[in-house]
Amino acid sequence: MDNRQKEFYASLENTFMTPGWNLITEGWRQEQAALPEAAFFNAKSMEDIEAIRVRYGLLDELIRLPDTIEQQKLDVINQHE
Repeated sequence: MDNRQKEFYASLENTFMTPGWNLITEGWRQEQAALPEAAFFNAKSMEDIEAIRVRYGLLDELIRLPDTIEQQKLDVINQHE
């Protein structure tokens, strides 16, 4: 892994360990948990349902971002070995 990659992953790991990241992630989890009920009671069309599905997926990606970045880091390390 080159120095630029090391800096990139170290910076993200530091970000993921902050209280602010934990707070924002908790907000995303709460929003995601509320989406199925919102879809059931508020969706007026299939387009509304699709928009909620997209939002759910985006929130899922954000919540899992630390795991995704960790896997990318491991892939880079393994690629250089």
